[in-house]
Amino acid sequence: GVATQLVEDTPTSSPMYTQPPMSRQPRRSVLARTLTLKREVDSLLTEGTQFWRWEQGENHAPQKLMMFVDKDAFFLYAKSDDKSKPNLLWDLFLISDVRSGLPSTDMKLHENLRVMKSRDIKDYFLTVVYRRDGIVHVDYIGLMCEAPDVAARWKKAVNSLLLHNPQRNAGIDTFLSKRHTQILLSCNGYGQISVQSIHDAFLQHYHPESELSKVLSFYSILKTMDDGVPYVQVADFTVEMYTLILNQLTNIRNNVDSVLLNIGEKTVKKQQMTLHEFQAFISNDQRNPFLKDAVIRPISKEQAQAVIERHEKKPIEGVVTAKAIFNYLLSEECNVMNTELLEQTMDMTHPLSHYFINSSHNTYLLGYQYNSWSSVEMYRQCLLLGCRCIELDCWPEGEDIIITHGNALCSKIRFEDVVEAINEYAFVTSNYPVILSIENHCKTTFLLQKMARIFIETFGNKLLTAPLENMPITCNRFSFCKK
Repeated sequence: GVATQLVEDTPTSSPMYTQPPMSRQPRRSVLARTLTLKREVDSLLTEGTQFWRWEQGENHAPQKLMMFVDKDAFFLYAKSDDKSKPNLLWDLFLISDVRSGLPSTDMKLHENLRVMKSRDIKDYFLTVVYRRDGIVHVDYIGLMCEAPDVAARWKKAVNSLLLHNPQRNAGIDTFLSKRHTQILLSCNGYGQISVQSIHDAFLQHYHPESELSKVLSFYSILKTMDDGVPYVQVADFTVEMYTLILNQLTNIRNNVDSVLLNIGEKTVKKQQMTLHEFQAFISNDQRNPFLKDAVIRPISKEQAQAVIERHEKKPIEGVVTAKAIFNYLLSEECNVMNTELLEQTMDMTHPLSHYFINSSHNTYLLGYQYNSWSSVEMYRQCLLLGCRCIELDCWPEGEDIIITHGNALCSKIRFEDVVEAINEYAFVTSNYPVILSIENHCKTTFLLQKMARIFIETFGNKLLTAPLENMPITCNRFSFCKK
């Protein structure tokens, strides 16, 4: 195989050396682990934007919808003019990106939409790429906006919420809040949420729908539509009601009882503990016992009181209620991920060979390497996930170059299409160099020249074709060695 590299052609954004060396970690408290999850959402998204949405095929007519993003940036959702229909929801966590241009190869559909606008509509189109089942199975949601400037702003606003999404490392409380938002957004135009939507949001693997209906009926919020479908009104499904249902149908509350039981049976009966007991619980049970105090020190009495005040509406001095413990255990402060580590930067001034590199093998394949489909989309998805080394298996087909797994039953894709996709997505997620690992089976001079020409014409100044003058390949450990 042969390897080549791509680097960004902007001198001010060097992909290897933009970050400072990692500084020595200061002494930290276990409380200094919260994560700022709130992200500013463009008013264009919260107030809604009108789109035409369609699916591929002759039997699917375009739908006129209003598209929104909720204020917490959990979901992209669409409201129909038909109030009897529930909103359509897409989890922002599962959207890989929003792209400009025509998303479909259905030329008849394109022509119909072009007639609707009576002009060239390329700049009016957007494609939302949704990871239905990992990066292998993606859906394409085609949208057409009323104006190209609105489409460009909408695309930029949504993509800004997708990159470096802090919710990937959120705590339990954030995910429970997200499920509550999902339930509220799944209502129809009359504010009615079907029981099935509530069940599918967070209980489908734990309790049957009939058991949920009993609990909703117990709290006198269960109603029935004219067609017999059970539902709950949005106004009735408050955060407090959601918490009651969670406590009754799940074993979350048992975690609090187990904490109290570790202190003593008397504590369980009182459903509370003293400030001193709570301080010891955080310092001993919630802290890694193998870490020295110099790394993460136990908390003080004042810090323990501050925790109580954050998680108790009406704190009582010296007393910690079961509810405060419950809220604390679900909060970001108990996140299994030390979120401070997400802000660390490493020393990126060493030669490239000194680092582990996020790499992909048989990048183009959707499945097994013997009998699988090849896809250009896989290159986009791998690059969006931060992959910095991708593989191209190049084979001759007459005077063309294809990418496939040779001597197998895999499908083929065009070499030019792959190179164009790499060029477009190489530095969307990361500024670090992209290494192209090329397994080359094209031996003729004609095909080798064609391959080189495609690389040069497509990548331009991004393609590293020779050692950099100020960063020679033969360098010592501490030299800036971008290659």
